[in-house]
Amino acid sequence: MSAPAQEAARLVYADLLSDAGDPHGEFIVVQCQLAQYERQGLSATPHYAQLKLRERAAEKTLRERRTHFWEAGVVWRKFDRGFVSRLEVRKADAVGLLAEVRNDPLFSAVCRLEICEGTPTAIAALTSLPRFGALKMLRIARKYSTHPFGETGARQLAGWLPMQHVVDLRLRNEQLQDAGLMALLTSPNLRALKRLTVAHNSAGLKGVFSRGVPWPKLTALELSGCRLTASELDDLVAVRGLSELAALSLATNHLGDDGAKVLAASSLPLSEVDLGSTGLTDEGLLALIEPRGRSFKKLVLTSADVGPSVVRMARLHRSLETLMLNETQVNDQHVMAMCGTLDGSLERLSLQGTSVTVKSVEALSRFSKLKALSLARTEIGSAGAQVLANSPQLAALEQLDLDSCELGVEGCRALLASPHLSRQLDLSLAIGGLPESLVTALRSRFTLA
Repeated sequence: MSAPAQEAARLVYADLLSDAGDPHGEFIVVQCQLAQYERQGLSATPHYAQLKLRERAAEKTLRERRTHFWEAGVVWRKFDRGFVSRLEVRKADAVGLLAEVRNDPLFSAVCRLEICEGTPTAIAALTSLPRFGALKMLRIARKYSTHPFGETGARQLAGWLPMQHVVDLRLRNEQLQDAGLMALLTSPNLRALKRLTVAHNSAGLKGVFSRGVPWPKLTALELSGCRLTASELDDLVAVRGLSELAALSLATNHLGDDGAKVLAASSLPLSEVDLGSTGLTDEGLLALIEPRGRSFKKLVLTSADVGPSVVRMARLHRSLETLMLNETQVNDQHVMAMCGTLDGSLERLSLQGTSVTVKSVEALSRFSKLKALSLARTEIGSAGAQVLANSPQLAALEQLDLDSCELGVEGCRALLASPHLSRQLDLSLAIGGLPESLVTALRSRFTLA
């Protein structure tokens, strides 16, 4: 029931539920109508607002009938036209409730499942279920538990039949041994996998990059915090099955400039790379961006010791859409030179914790496609806020982070009075010391973080 064309079947089912007195029927009808209004661009109409009120009332009734799920830590996060599409299990012992959840029609279309505490017991309970919704994305993390699911849990996941349709698998803070990860990578149940995250794996990944073992045909791979070295990265880029890999995150690994050089020499068709906190310098960045025939759309360079090389990067990769330069050596001179060469495709930019000032803000105002901008912990001051407020080119901004920028009352009032910034803007700033009336006005004007 994922395509709009199947809404007719949903509405027929909704009629049956309503005839039986089940409030789920009303919820399906309302959400289908809301989806239709949104497709037609009618979300600003009075009828749409009335439908949203009906939606909230119907969802409240559904939740009241399933209070035991919420109290146990099984929480729905998102709906798709009347059915839960994203489900979160916040407690390890709540995974056992999934056997009951999957028999509830409200959860029959779950495509995204998040397990917040991936203990051995939780994984055993999950993989004991013979089927589970229309699962496309599975995220398993370990926030508080000291018991990772390890190799045994990895093998259980590898043999779980619902994994056959999973295209996005995210595993965080789990001590996967080489054998466990290899079981996942070589499982016939994971042939549909396109995106894989193995993050903060303290056991390291020493022996999984065998050149003779084909991996799933991944398009995105994250191995952040896995104690990788440049030598191991050299083995990774030669793995069979990665010929379609476009996005690679290697943040928080000890790669240095040698890691960037390995990527530069590889044949991977990369367009998105995260080398944040890897010891990268200008030398490594220049090596990465020089090869012809490669066009980067996203670069994350957090905490890299780079400055002058970003100007060269902008000249060679004019169509960058996302650029994260948090805590780098970038200054006004670099930003102004960079802005003079990028072609205007930039949508997301972070200069958090750099030495930029209002001069950089003036240069950035030409990027009319910019949707997210972070200038947190910079010295743009109230003058920078006024430039942002008076820039019609920044009307597309959806997220703006100005935390710890010393905007003062004057800068905040300029943002409040802006005729260009969207009323739906997510705005982050330090409100301590501001008049309460000003904070109230900002909250009513923006979504204030």
